[in-house]
Amino acid sequence: MLALLIKPGVQGRRRNSKVIGELMAMGAVVLTAADEVGLETELTALKKQSNDLTLVACGGDGTVHLAINAGYELDLDFAVIPLGTGNDFARYLGIRHKRQGIAALVTGQPTEMDLGIIRLSNGESRYFAGIASCGFDAQVNERANSYRGPTGTAKYLFAVARQLGSLGAEKLNLRIDESN
Repeated sequence: MLALLIKPGVQGRRRNSKVIGELMAMGAVVLTAADEVGLETELTALKKQSNDLTLVACGGDGTVHLAINAGYELDLDFAVIPLGTGNDFARYLGIRHKRQGIAALVTGQPTEMDLGIIRLSNGESRYFAGIASCGFDAQVNERANSYRGPTGTAKYLFAVARQLGSLGAEKLNLRIDESN
């Protein structure tokens, strides 16, 4: 069974309707919750129905991040269909187009990779895959996410140019635990 976590706004776009339609024809269920707690609840209920559950992040890096943090503890298979703006994680996996994402999902060729965890000073933990960013690149990403246009790489280049004007130092405490 496929559980689709679809980036808000993606499902209604005409250019993505064929891909979403193909996934639905494969018996996919669209997740409705918008936060980790709600998604984990939905995924837990679906896993009780089908032990062979794959969580499919249909979006970009933010959707992947949400999927990993909502589904990791449930020990699910995970797939990515790049329908977001940056899609860095999908490119990291060699998935450059939504067709490649569907092909990887259909063939079921797994890719092993490391998963990291960041423990914040408030006790909260966040999982990440591929890369964890803080500082300037995180500020650029936050700025880019606030723009309606341009799209794709141009959106991030514009955000870099704008963010350079407000570049400043931030305090960061870092401890690396390699015992796991």
